[in-house]
Amino acid sequence: MTRSHKKGERPVETTDQAAHEAREQVTQLDGLRQKVFLDRYSVKDDQGRPTEEYPEQMWRRVAAGIASVEATPELRATWTERFNELLRDFKFVPGGRILSGAGTQAEVTCYNCFVIPGPEDSRAGIMDNVKTMIDIMARGGGVGVNLSTLRPRGSHVKTVNGTSSGPVPWGEMYSTATGKVVQQGGSRRGALMLMLDDNHPDVEEFITAKAINPLTSKPDRLEHANISVAISDPFMEAVKRDADWELTWGGKVYRTVKARYLWDLICEMAWKSADPGLVFMDRVNKMTPAWYFETQRCVNPCGACVTWARLTWPLLCVAAPSTTPPWPRLAGRPCASWTTWWTTPTTLSPRTSRPRSMGPGALAWARWAWPTR
Repeated sequence: MTRSHKKGERPVETTDQAAHEAREQVTQLDGLRQKVFLDRYSVKDDQGRPTEEYPEQMWRRVAAGIASVEATPELRATWTERFNELLRDFKFVPGGRILSGAGTQAEVTCYNCFVIPGPEDSRAGIMDNVKTMIDIMARGGGVGVNLSTLRPRGSHVKTVNGTSSGPVPWGEMYSTATGKVVQQGGSRRGALMLMLDDNHPDVEEFITAKAINPLTSKPDRLEHANISVAISDPFMEAVKRDADWELTWGGKVYRTVKARYLWDLICEMAWKSADPGLVFMDRVNKMTPAWYFETQRCVNPCGACVTWARLTWPLLCVAAPSTTPPWPRLAGRPCASWTTWWTTPTTLSPRTSRPRSMGPGALAWARWAWPTR
């Protein structure tokens, strides 16, 4: 028989093999919407073929997966129905990692965004840090890391009687692993944010690292990373006054430049190549509600929210309903539940459960608040 359908969408023929779907309104996707759904969000069989054809199937699977953390079968059944109703018709849209991973048997993450601590300033420390990044990306998460913990290029390395490569060449390893090795959740390349403090001695090299090669029309270095400079309040004051700015590491002043020179270089490179970005990190730490227990050093690749080291964010979006039912209050429940449900990379497990944070973007907040205007 022909199932009722939404305006502007094709009706769908349903059969007895989908008894539950026959009781629901099935959303038929087409064109690019269907391609993205089947590629990124539908569960695949052993041959890589999609087993979910409609969003209703995905919503049911996600709802059951998130509700699986409830204590009793009765509670699991109740919350599966409530979560499913919350998800239907795109009223509540979790991040892509939740939609693709929740309710599956795959060891993937339900979080889009991660920040990991800067690497220890040693070969072993850097390799361990890259390993953590790869583990997260393989499970579907994007990663941000501040490389300011690494000594500047040319610094003496006593243990091998040599010199350091500096954070930019080491950053190449992060970039290559992200773009050429890792596939996030099997369907897309990794997402990486590299950051450097504004007073690091290699900040000039970092700012210009993604200059476009006119022969290839792409950068020669850090091609698969987003890069941003962590900007401090003293630096901005120095820019205003056209004052000198000391580039330091480990308590040693390596050289002094004009702050306005660095500022102009950042602006010029951003105009030419769209990188680097700016993160006003002192302002972030003054305005974050977590100021009293955590100092933030980096952001994740999406930039929708600043994340503490070893912590994560589930992303979500909320559509504006015609009325104001209790679902906005209900929306916090699955956010807490999938924090319990998801698979945690072992290197992050000591911190990912505290605090339980949500990451609604500006669109989500605006649509959430609209019915209460």
